[in-house]
Amino acid sequence: MQIYILAQLFSSVFSHYEKETMKKISLILLVLVVGIILFSCKDEIQEQYIYEYGLKLNDVYQTKGNSIKFTVTEINDSRCPSDVVCVWAGMVEVKFAFDAPEKKVLSLNSYNNLADTIGIYEIRLVEVQPYPVSTKQIKLEDYKVSLKITTL
Repeated sequence: MQIYILAQLFSSVFSHYEKETMKKISLILLVLVVGIILFSCKDEIQEQYIYEYGLKLNDVYQTKGNSIKFTVTEINDSRCPSDVVCVWAGMVEVKFAFDAPEKKVLSLNSYNNLADTIGIYEIRLVEVQPYPVSTKQIKLEDYKVSLKITTL
């Protein structure tokens, strides 16, 4: 509807030009408007997601503007080792102590609580590595946590 009104406005202003010239001007303006809209939306979409990989126990994560600040405080891994057949797959739980956007302890796990919200953000547990193997004991400092942080 807005494009139609814009075209009507230009046709009345430039009525003394030939129809073919008017079509070209309208097409150029339409391409410019669509291009501006697409480029302005691209920046917003890119800023909605933050991926954080390789967080370790006691690591502090902080965004540049301090809108998000937290520490990985605990990792509990009871997942079934990859080389064993288990009745239950088990789960991994990761606890975070948030200082911003508010003070809160958040607990995420791979069984039934992959995501939670704090302030205007959704925090989603993406992965905890390494995956257990029955022949190797994993030290707590060897775990790496991956998160996806989304602006709501």
